[in-house]
Amino acid sequence: MCFRDYLSKRAVNNTVLMMMMDYGFIHLWNSSYLSGNLSSYKNLVVLCMDKESFTVIDNSFPNQ
Repeated sequence: MCFRDYLSKRAVNNTVLMMMMDYGFIHLWNSSYLSGNLSSYKNLVVLCMDKESFTVIDNSFPNQ
């Protein structure tokens, strides 16, 4: 699946909430995720810019 197709599948009303992060900002991202109740957004897409952040996110949300 290409990235455009993935975004289309995640979109709600043609809108995607996209967050970019790397490991240096993992704590800021986690704080935003929790305080913003971002788990309720079906159209949230997180772009991990390095392997370390991907590993943390992948282990935190294995069924996503």
